[in-house]
Amino acid sequence: MTGLAGILSPIPRTPSKEPTIFTRETRNRLELVLAEIVQAVSPLSFVSTRTELRRRLGRIAPEYLHLRNEIGRLIMADLSEDEFARFATEAYDEFLKLVMAGAAILSDQDQDKLADVIQSLRELLESALNTPAENQGTLTDILLECSQALQCVDMCLLSVLSVLTGDIKHWNPAAISHLTQGAQEHIRQVEDTFLIHDSELAERLKTREQPVSLQEIRKRIGLPG
Repeated sequence: MTGLAGILSPIPRTPSKEPTIFTRETRNRLELVLAEIVQAVSPLSFVSTRTELRRRLGRIAPEYLHLRNEIGRLIMADLSEDEFARFATEAYDEFLKLVMAGAAILSDQDQDKLADVIQSLRELLESALNTPAENQGTLTDILLECSQALQCVDMCLLSVLSVLTGDIKHWNPAAISHLTQGAQEHIRQVEDTFLIHDSELAERLKTREQPVSLQEIRKRIGLPG
């Protein structure tokens, strides 16, 4: 599960709101890395076109991935699997609260899109946590295939959340809709990757004597039924 957490662990909402389940040393280190990662994504909040967003996502990606992996390692070093599940659930709850309270910055459409993105991320992580050990390898392979899209979802979402928390104090209002649309499009890419693997598994399972339902296929790769 540690490897999956590195890919799927939610970025804590803001450095000043770290849960007390972390040690003081981890909280201090998280605060430093979180400040760096907010600074890394802050240029996204100034984009004025989708082309500019794509260009900046590509430019920021290497540094972001390094910092995100560091956050994943810090989180998993302190938390048991049960603690991590609770932490992740609370984090996504906080994300959703921020979005729903952000009407001064987000349009109704942007709020709906971001809520869907957050729900998809939550379901994906819940599926990963509930996947049997024998299927973890398959799920990890699929997540690695769509890791670039997941990273883009993270960068777009974190940039918007950082505007909402005030951690990013200056931004281009026009950027918000581009970031929201970018997060939605990239989470769809992630979902498409899973659907492709549904088809592949279905082909492999055709040789079985008993037919295999789509629900069973989805369960095998860790998606909610």
